[in-house]
Amino acid sequence: MIDFHKILSIGDKADLRPLNVRKLKEDEKVPTYPSRILDIKDGNVLQLTMPFVDGRVVPLVVNEKFEICVYTKNGLYKCDSVIVARYKENNMFFLDAAVYTSFTKVQRRAFYRYTYRTGVEYRVVSQAIAMGAEKESPEVSETAEWKSGIMIDLSGGGVRMVTAGQEEKGSYIAMRFNIKRCGTDYPVFVYAEVLRTFRMENNPKLQDVRIEFKNIDDKLRERIVSFIFEEERKALSSGKK
Repeated sequence: MIDFHKILSIGDKADLRPLNVRKLKEDEKVPTYPSRILDIKDGNVLQLTMPFVDGRVVPLVVNEKFEICVYTKNGLYKCDSVIVARYKENNMFFLDAAVYTSFTKVQRRAFYRYTYRTGVEYRVVSQAIAMGAEKESPEVSETAEWKSGIMIDLSGGGVRMVTAGQEEKGSYIAMRFNIKRCGTDYPVFVYAEVLRTFRMENNPKLQDVRIEFKNIDDKLRERIVSFIFEEERKALSSGKK
């Protein structure tokens, strides 16, 4: 029997992702259904709120298997489960999920991407500078040309942005942007690698760029992850998720 009480708390936010999904297209994501833990029942069963997406309840199917990612006070944990019941009480919808694997702690860098739009500035640098093998001279830093983009989503591991710049896969950049916490803008400066680029179908002059942080300070990554946690919890409590 799994001792949930050592890991989970009532009210913890949880994301459910189907384990058996059709083959996805190259840039298609596995659907994620937001929920919350309401009760830890006898045995290995969790009572969860039925997911609420885009203003409607998503009635997950009994006997379907899901990975559950739980946001606890000690970090993110995941396990595999199967839906064993769904029901309605006092005009609210619930489901019971039976957990059949142990809980595994997920590294911070593996957090999912959070939709977040803000302006980004960036410039191309060498791999040696991005990876910390060399330091950029102050003169070059001050005179370097910065390009602009719009961030689409953010995670502890990287960024997705749209830009008119013509960046290449495998290139390295320095980038800066702000995250807002408690009404205050916090500047972020980080080095990164361009992982993939795509032409926007509705505007070929723009690139959709996937970026991975490199040589990032643990405290800075933690600040970004904490920001995402706060924004997700606020969205969930306001009914936007």
